[in-house]
Amino acid sequence: MNGLIYVITQEHAMNLENYLEELRRKHFQLDEKINFEQKQPQFAELEIKLFKKQKLYIKDQIKKIALRIVYN
Repeated sequence: MNGLIYVITQEHAMNLENYLEELRRKHFQLDEKINFEQKQPQFAELEIKLFKKQKLYIKDQIKKIALRIVYN
């Protein structure tokens, strides 16, 4: 990770895991919103695109945090 050594305490790791769970919950909720909106007769395409961008951002954050937990 950029040549730096990161030291994560057990307490920090627990906080990261809690944050990771929150991100996973938000990711799931966005997935549910997207699925719901796409089933509507006149769904809002712009809103769905926004949800998908948010979902992708959250997925990237999940990956980054998961890597920090695994490698420390």
